Amino acid sequence: MTNLPQSARWTRLRDADATRARILEAAAGEFGALGIAGARVDRIAEDADANKAMIYRYFGTKDELFDAVFTAHVEHIPFDPTDFPGNATQFFDSY
Repeated sequence: MTNLPQSARWTRLRDADATRARILEAAAGEFGALGIAGARVDRIAEDADANKAMIYRYFGTKDELFDAVFTAHVEHIPFDPTDFPGNATQFFDSY
């Protein structure tokens, strides 16, 4: 790589947090549209402008990626242990 001219070198800075966020966003769309069984890591990587290796490095398996997407989406929903029907409605509406 050092033999390449400066203009041909890859100069994009790596931003792990931004990459994780893009992966989670792409995975949410993929899982939401196709479910966990129909979702494909290849498509998630392409939509996230990432590669499969980064997905597996950051999240582990496809199941663990699904868990991360699920957690990211339910963390913002307040939970009231005395109002199960209300909680179920909020979770349903969120998805």
